Amino acid sequence: LHAVSSGLKAYSSGIAERFSQICRVACGGHGYLIASGIKPVNNMLDAGCTYEGDNAVLFQQTARFLIKAIQKDDDGDDEMNIGSSIAYLFSAKPAPATIVDLDDYCRLFECRSQMLVKSISNRLMESSSSSSTPHDIFLKNSIELVHVAKSYIETFVLRALYDG
Repeated sequence: LHAVSSGLKAYSSGIAERFSQICRVACGGHGYLIASGIKPVNNMLDAGCTYEGDNAVLFQQTARFLIKAIQKDDDGDDEMNIGSSIAYLFSAKPAPATIVDLDDYCRLFECRSQMLVKSISNRLMESSSSSSTPHDIFLKNSIELVHVAKSYIETFVLRALYDG
């Protein structure tokens, strides 16, 4: 639950801040005036990206959860409790050949997320054999970890909207 909520908080606050900025800029110079009402909203949403930690840190918490789940599966951990939000990561379903409905889009997003999570997990495992500390390895891959978490959250949101 923490991994999903961390990712959703980072994703939603980032989108809200980005759209408020787009609205402010679209209003031209008036968007910068307090009278427009946009600037206070923009300031609040901008600060929202750091209330519970920087969004990058929240995304990294989500990515860490995903990587641990993949590594436990690779280690053959039979007692692993796979939640429904990550079950597709362990599925061998191929990407849809054609896209005719929203379920195909969901499956395409799932395949993308699965590929990214497994790719970064493999890269981290290969790096662990080097002389670098786990912390240094994590830092060197922090941008990719954020990308992995974003793809997972986008998949989560799309699937939740589709499944209703």
